[in-house]
Amino acid sequence: MKKTKKVIVALLAVFSLSGGIIASAETSYQRYNVVVGKFNQSTKTRAQTKINAGQSANLRVTTLGKALDARAYAEKGGTGNWVRVSTTGTYNMPNNISARDATRMHFSNDLTTVVDVAVRGTWRSN
Repeated sequence: MKKTKKVIVALLAVFSLSGGIIASAETSYQRYNVVVGKFNQSTKTRAQTKINAGQSANLRVTTLGKALDARAYAEKGGTGNWVRVSTTGTYNMPNNISARDATRMHFSNDLTTVVDVAVRGTWRSN
């Protein structure tokens, strides 16, 4: 009976710890407010540390001056595909970025864009 009780206590401890890990498995949303220069220029946000390898980042756009492209980007080489951002809203940003890599949101406008483009919102690397 004592052995069974110890096993139950051990399992409860493991479940308690894993609950804490699961609850903290995503990054927090970080604000961004950037201007992307005309004629296909690009800019990046401040970095976050990626928690889950390959999990899509989340981009929330609250202000958008003109349609542009966005992707998740890591300094060590992992990236996501460009996603067209044409309206305000929430976008999933698939990527192949490794866990613990510094990750940024990378914005770029079109070669034919003749004005600077403002974009604002929040994002997280997950």
